[in-house]
Amino acid sequence: MVVTANPLATAAGAKILKNGGTAADAMIAVQTMLSLVEPQSSGLGGGAFIVYYDAETGTTTTIDARETAPMAVDESLFLNEEGNSIGFINAWQSGLSVGVPGVPRMMEYMHTQYGRLPWQRLFVPAITQAQKGFSLTQRTSDQVAGLLARNASCEDRLFFRDPTAFNYFVDSETCEAKPAGTLIKNRDYAETLKLLARDGADTFYTGSIAQDVVSAVQNDPNIPGSISLADLADYQVIERPSVRSWVCWSMSICKT
Repeated sequence: MVVTANPLATAAGAKILKNGGTAADAMIAVQTMLSLVEPQSSGLGGGAFIVYYDAETGTTTTIDARETAPMAVDESLFLNEEGNSIGFINAWQSGLSVGVPGVPRMMEYMHTQYGRLPWQRLFVPAITQAQKGFSLTQRTSDQVAGLLARNASCEDRLFFRDPTAFNYFVDSETCEAKPAGTLIKNRDYAETLKLLARDGADTFYTGSIAQDVVSAVQNDPNIPGSISLADLADYQVIERPSVRSWVCWSMSICKT
């Protein structure tokens, strides 16, 4: 069974299972599709936790692929020169709040440990969808509209200050969010997935993509961040024992 926040992602994962893939294989197809159709919540530039149960061995493990802080970060990250807080919104909408992404490395790690189908095959559903287009969801459109409403004006933008993001989600003539049902194509994302499929996660952490990530963060027009190429190159997924605790009800029935 596959359950996701979007029917296109669910269908992608279910197809992988039907074709003989493992749960880890299906997860990769789901993640790459969600990064396309629900970028505000699930992206290659984010992090993830995985709880994985192996039925053959009866063991449960956890994969920590959450974002990590850049090496240059210290306790003064969100303080101004006077030592006062720069404020939540200002910090959030800046390069300061960008962590080192974990998702691409996590996908590769899971495929190495638990995958069965060829790595390249798992990217096909999202690549195909990105090229032919998908219908923008009401949820995404509403969230874009809500953020646009926070801006001082269409020209003076804190939210969607990046012109590529602005043109992707917003009707530039009206400065309103593209409505639900709009056909969205993302050929740049398809090309990124092709690189990952061909060269693995290293192309994200050490190649031209890494350089683009660092450039975007260090040149943020609001407040630059400090992510470096070394931060990306050093990123590692960590596998940890699962955390278990006792849960007891009033009837004194306890389960692990």
